[in-house]
Amino acid sequence: MGTIYRKLSWTEIESAIDDIASKIERYCDDNNLDLPDKIIGISRGGLIPAVLLSDKLNIRDVQTLQAKSYSGIFDKDKGDVIVKHNTPIDGKFWIVIDDIYDSGDTINAVMSSLTNNNTTNLNKEILTATLCKRVDTKLKPTFHSEEIDHDVWLIFPWEREEFKGD
Repeated sequence: MGTIYRKLSWTEIESAIDDIASKIERYCDDNNLDLPDKIIGISRGGLIPAVLLSDKLNIRDVQTLQAKSYSGIFDKDKGDVIVKHNTPIDGKFWIVIDDIYDSGDTINAVMSSLTNNNTTNLNKEILTATLCKRVDTKLKPTFHSEEIDHDVWLIFPWEREEFKGD
């Protein structure tokens, strides 16, 4: 069976954000924690989810960092994920968000970069969130809304023009 392309609607995205926000609130309640003080969106796929989540949870401190592994829909770069962030990221409790947890390489590289290269605050908690994750990944983000099969390629509303090019 070939690749199945699934276009997500804005309604599905908002529903996923609501689900993730509820899970974060429940996690904080269960662990006697305040909500995170920062949301970090992974560029590009995590930027819109970061803003939507910040609005839902009323967390106004949103930062971005760049991580890249895909060059196009049908191509995956070989080698390491490149992570770039030019300013120190401070705070004690962060949520790092991306659109999808595919192989886990992007979030793992981001987590490694944040914990190894940012010495501003070594006593911090960093949790991860993605709208979707693949069912066959060994690791998983702290929070996700939906699991998808390995043969499904999601097309997010903010990347439809990109998809037309491939």
